[in-house]
Order: sequence, then C-alpha cells, then structure tokens
Amino acid sequence: MSGLLTLLACLSPAEQALELRDLESFEDQVQPVLAARCANPSCHGDAERPLELYALHFHRMDSAMLHRDTPLDHDELRANALRVLGVGVGLEPARSPALRKPLAVEAGGQEHVGGALFGDTGAVDYRSLRSWLEDDTGGPP
Repeated sequence: MSGLLTLLACLSPAEQALELRDLESFEDQVQPVLAARCANPSCHGDAERPLELYALHFHRMDSAMLHRDTPLDHDELRANALRVLGVGVGLEPARSPALRKPLAVEAGGQEHVGGALFGDTGAVDYRSLRSWLEDDTGGPP
C-alpha cells in the first residue's frame, strides 16, 4: 500500500483519480458516450477544441488512424479519461463540469455551447458517466 501512496504523490490530481479507477470500465461505460455525443470534430474531437477527445473514426493521436476501424489504443483511452476527470478534480462527481455542462439547465446543468446532451439525470448515458466518475475509493476525484 505504501508503494501506491508513493506513486500517487508523484501524479497530477487527475492522474491520481485515474489510478483509483478502472480504465477498462471507462472503455466500456464512458468511451461509447463520448464517442457518440462529444467526439465529433465540431465539438471536442479536434486538437484545437477544449477537452480534446479521441474516438474511433474521428480524431486520433496518430492522424494516420483517422477514419480507421482500429480501436483506440491505451494512450488514447487514458488521455480521454484524464480529460474527463481533469475538468472536475476536487469536486464531487455531481458538480463536475463533465456532468453539469451537457445536462439541461432545467435539470441542474449549466450552459453548454453544444446544447444539452442529457435532458435529465436519469438518462442512461448520463448515469454511465456519473457511475464511472463516482467509482473510486468513495471520495471525489
């Protein structure tokens, strides 16, 4: 356990939060949501956009992989997970911009240039994202 604590001390807050989570569950639960709702080049699927995200058939670390059927590699998945965690470091998951920005304002969200992606907190994709953000040792990321 002390080895893990030493490792965590050398990492950024988002990296620390990721170490407490399962990247495989991110790939299964969250990446499909990001790919379907957020990774379009006109949204976050572009290096020039805030919260740059990678997705199959869209933006990739290696531009030669653009539009290919090759699944995201470990580094791309890790980068996406760190970006999702990084926007809410130190906040309880429900207050994270990763959950509040795409949520309709009338459901407790905040203004999002891309509009509301989730009408309410009961939306399946919203619950998948929230579940992963909450899945650590019990505290906020």
